[in-house]
Amino acid sequence: MRNKTLISLLVLVLFVIFGCNTLTGVSPTATQELLPSPTAEAALPSATAALPTPTAAVAPTVTLPPPPTATLPPPPTATLPPAPTPADTPTRPAGIAPTILEIHMATQTQGWAIGTLMDAYDHILRTEDGGYTWEDVSPPLLGTATKAAAFFQGSENAWVLYTDTDIGPLTDAPSVWVTTDGGNTWGGVSLPLSGMEEFFAPGNFTFTDFSRGWLLVHVGAGMSHDYSEIFATQNGGQNWTQIVDPTSPDIGGLMSLPNTALAFADANWGWVTKDNQATRPGGYLMQSTDGGLSWDEVFPPAPSELDWYADGVACRSESPVFPASQTGYLLFTCRDFANDAPPRSFFYATTDGGGTWRYTPLPASVHQLIFLTPDDGWAFGRKIFRTTDGGQTWTLVKQVHWDGQFSFVDAQHGWAVARNRDTGEIALVSTSDGGATWQIIQPIIPGE
Repeated sequence: MRNKTLISLLVLVLFVIFGCNTLTGVSPTATQELLPSPTAEAALPSATAALPTPTAAVAPTVTLPPPPTATLPPPPTATLPPAPTPADTPTRPAGIAPTILEIHMATQTQGWAIGTLMDAYDHILRTEDGGYTWEDVSPPLLGTATKAAAFFQGSENAWVLYTDTDIGPLTDAPSVWVTTDGGNTWGGVSLPLSGMEEFFAPGNFTFTDFSRGWLLVHVGAGMSHDYSEIFATQNGGQNWTQIVDPTSPDIGGLMSLPNTALAFADANWGWVTKDNQATRPGGYLMQSTDGGLSWDEVFPPAPSELDWYADGVACRSESPVFPASQTGYLLFTCRDFANDAPPRSFFYATTDGGGTWRYTPLPASVHQLIFLTPDDGWAFGRKIFRTTDGGQTWTLVKQVHWDGQFSFVDAQHGWAVARNRDTGEIALVSTSDGGATWQIIQPIIPGE
């Protein structure tokens, strides 16, 4: 009996030893859940008919007067205020899907956006994975100032201006917020206003490097006038100087008719594009060669395909870009109301600082240019065109059935905020083949 007891105990010990080894063995590896790759095509099929490739037409030479010698005054010394404390920082919601209103990508993975969440404010968002997930990195949101205008430079630098959407005089000077660390910290400085602002509607920022930037703001209107102010910074936004107000003596026709965009190529040479609204003959723009202190009207030669000096022809210059020194491109889109003709777009280029011009008619109307190099670029509308020779010839890439705001980082990878003009729906889409196909992205601010 004693031997049987010992044998039973021995069997029990062996069972426990081998059983424990089994229970403590390596468990199967958990399957990692990945974000699904989007497969939905965001656009209707491409147009089946190939469009003829337009040939470049060379316009007559136009010589501008010699530039003035004025320079911007040196900025006063200023430092950014300290970054806001956590108590000043807005609550950052998590686990919700933002509506992307503007997209500005810096690389294939990193980029910025302006979007709305679950409140009335525009939020500044940042992505590290190509637009699938986003982080809310907004600067402090101030009272009723809910609308954001911004300029994004690379993946770390951004300037943001918040304004009230209500039309009327300002009670407080708006602040321009700046970050140099991807939105982790912000500093802000108030704009110096003239006190003559009927309202305050930002046009756009433009920067040529981190230090030098400009801001166009619409502050009044009436009798075919767009009263505007231009502010400039020479130290990355630590302070801003008002260099143009509606009473400035050297602004030429800057206050006549709508100003559509502002861009500078360097510290001196810049453009403000215009809309003649069929009340003034000719397509034109404003040019500065002294950093924005003074402005002159520039009338590139009319295209042979359209007499834009005729009565009832409305021409709008827009989307100015400067892909190289002395090289500037822009669009003219014209509508001949007298003959009830559809809008036509023309690509205009100068390679000598605006001294001479060449143009190419586009087969369809477009509204945005993007150039990665002086040769390689796109023109965007309901039809997307591509050029590899500086705009002398254009090839149809894709026809879509939505209106878009586009951002490209290389020859293949691009994003767009796609809007359905009939339903008001908005979607974020991307391409990895230069715009030939587009896929829907479902953006998310993940839960913490």
